[in-house]
Amino acid sequence: MIAPARIRAGDGFDAFGIDSVIAVRLTAALEKNHGPLSKTLFFEYATVADLAAYLATRRAPAAQTAAPARIETVSVQAASTQAASSEATHERPLASPIPVPQPTPARDRDRDRDDIAIIGLAGRYPRSPDLAAFWDNLKAGVDCVGEIPAERWSLEGFFDPDPAASGKSYSKWGGFIDGVADFDPRFFNISPREAPMMDPQERLFLMCSHEAVEDAGYTRQALNHGAQAHGGVGVFVGVMHAEYQLYGAQAQMAGEPLALGSGIGSVANRVSYFGNYQGPSLAVDTMCSSSLSAIHLACASLREGECGVAIAGGVNVSVHPNKYLGLSQARFASGNGRCAAFGEGGDGYVPGEGVGAVVLKPLARAVADGDRIYAVLKGSASTTAAAPTASRCPTPRRRRA
Repeated sequence: MIAPARIRAGDGFDAFGIDSVIAVRLTAALEKNHGPLSKTLFFEYATVADLAAYLATRRAPAAQTAAPARIETVSVQAASTQAASSEATHERPLASPIPVPQPTPARDRDRDRDDIAIIGLAGRYPRSPDLAAFWDNLKAGVDCVGEIPAERWSLEGFFDPDPAASGKSYSKWGGFIDGVADFDPRFFNISPREAPMMDPQERLFLMCSHEAVEDAGYTRQALNHGAQAHGGVGVFVGVMHAEYQLYGAQAQMAGEPLALGSGIGSVANRVSYFGNYQGPSLAVDTMCSSSLSAIHLACASLREGECGVAIAGGVNVSVHPNKYLGLSQARFASGNGRCAAFGEGGDGYVPGEGVGAVVLKPLARAVADGDRIYAVLKGSASTTAAAPTASRCPTPRRRRA
């Protein structure tokens, strides 16, 4: 039981340990005075103030009958809390859309109306903890490929330079992110017990997306405020490998009942939940084009008005040896730790890790809101091909080492 004095209007319900089961019980209790309510009520309204305002305005007669004084107190407290928070953190709410003067020629209007602005950036890459270091490495031509770190898994009994060796990997090279397991769960309102159960890719993209929003000059609350009238904030992430759960399967085989996160959908959903973003929340796997597909879907969603702001990007890490065994089995991996441009003179590729996110907004609105604009996306497209049926599924070709 939480004492009423400890509950503040601006607190999020996750701070009180409310999960899906408790949310259903609380909703049922509220329905006794307010009638039928949405079963996702505590996810649609993430704070005490938001829920109180909804109950007061949408269901005013029942709410006033139930506890008029309490609702008035919460409403006043919510307003004062929000004002104090805004003043203390210098939040900059997104401005309401302002009509932007358009170029006179009609063809210019048609050409520019779908432009999308990149207003925030964040990323981590091999030997590059941030984008500044990544750019410095590019300028200096630094080779960021190295051997598989010992903290990932041991090369003893795993690596064999002979591609024909059964059950071995002839590749031991890749581009690896430092501190891939580093995570501050309490900052994201996640319990230290739950955090290790999450796929590292979920944790990494959650951190990266938050950094991208900060880079754009917004808090979560301010980003939501500005996008609310346009469909909310959407989250789109490309994810290919999801092998962290294999450690759970190994533990179960050893008699330890351990289940680890395995759904790539949670990589996007976790960001949406933490930010209370109400727009689309999608994780896509189109293999090597996953991040590009995510950005394409984000742009399409913005142009269709499904969301007002989009966070888009991708994440890929190598946390289990199964990935390298699979690449060696299919002869996709490079045998010397080097990639050759367009495959000329090469026998495969070297896996590389990375996590990146951009904050996107329609250009006209970004200009009106005074956002810093890194670049403008003029258009995007995607192509699809029918998947092969079981009867004509091609057999992978083995390449000579």
